[in-house]
Amino acid sequence: MVGNGYSCYSNHFIHSKIHIMMSSFLQLNKRDLINGFIVAFLATALAGVIASLEAGNLPSMAELQTGAILGIKAAAAYLLKNLFTNSNDQLLKGE
Repeated sequence: MVGNGYSCYSNHFIHSKIHIMMSSFLQLNKRDLINGFIVAFLATALAGVIASLEAGNLPSMAELQTGAILGIKAAAAYLLKNLFTNSNDQLLKGE
């Protein structure tokens, strides 16, 4: 057993099952597109909605549109970053 209560075998087993597929330089895979949408768009768009709800108001149509536009911009920035990053997570370097 390791100090955290997990055996070395189970910890190794968990880490050996994790496989992250990074796309090549100047290419995007399906996972990049899904992660780009989920992380960037939803996080940014929901931030505006949450701010309105915390203030005790329902978000207006203008606030929803602003959140959607910011979400699209954030998703585009995330995808551009992934497009110019190689499979070793190095920015602006070829394979």
